[in-house]
Amino acid sequence: MITQTNFISELQSRNPEALNYIVDKYGDLIYRIAYGNLPSTHLAEECVNDVLLKVWNSIDRYNYSKGKFSTWITVIAKNTSIDMLRKEKKFFGSIDYDQSMSSSNENIEEDHITKTELLKVIDNIMNFNDIDKEIFLQHFFLNKSLKDIATKLDMSVNSISLRISRARKKLNSSPD
Repeated sequence: MITQTNFISELQSRNPEALNYIVDKYGDLIYRIAYGNLPSTHLAEECVNDVLLKVWNSIDRYNYSKGKFSTWITVIAKNTSIDMLRKEKKFFGSIDYDQSMSSSNENIEEDHITKTELLKVIDNIMNFNDIDKEIFLQHFFLNKSLKDIATKLDMSVNSISLRISRARKKLNSSPD
């Protein structure tokens, strides 16, 4: 039987029931993130499938000491939905073939820099204390309002805002 304590090891052992457990436990979270970033339910559902595939294929990279599983899967869902949105915009954009080919090398380099910078930011966020990490992820990755976060954490909106401001300063001053 798959439980909260063994689902990661079962997933690493390639037990499909562990993936079903993730769908039951985190499916709504993944879908909310995807639907919040993508313009249609069809794309959001496709994104959920992509996220589950990425979790299945990269579960060995999950490191409990860097953060909770829910945080890890939230980051995967957010990044996957953003990537899908970019692909959709590129696909449905009005750029002709010659123009897209001439700028493809620049786009590849820009995408690599963007992904590298994003990974650095995520690493820095994972080093925040638990409360600041929760606030930052709730606000910027799950698009929760300051009021909702304050209610959930039993804090004032001003203290949430101050913590976000300090976290941003930490990210801006972190070494590259």
